[in-house]
Amino acid sequence: MLYLIQIILGDANVSGNSVMDYQNIATHEFGHSLGLGHPENTCTEETMYAYASNGETKKRTLEAGDITGVNKLY
Repeated sequence: MLYLIQIILGDANVSGNSVMDYQNIATHEFGHSLGLGHPENTCTEETMYAYASNGETKKRTLEAGDITGVNKLY
């Protein structure tokens, strides 16, 4: 089954502590395009966790739980 995936990353004029990391967000959104949802609230270190902090860069790659989810889907 194919889905139309559209990810738009805007260029907001922000600076300082209010900046979100594009790669962090893009990796998370790419996970959705693979069929991944948000894990339980106890999986805060997984890339697919529903929330990210301003300036957070540690979720630029899929982590073990994210990869397990992809493997189960495919």
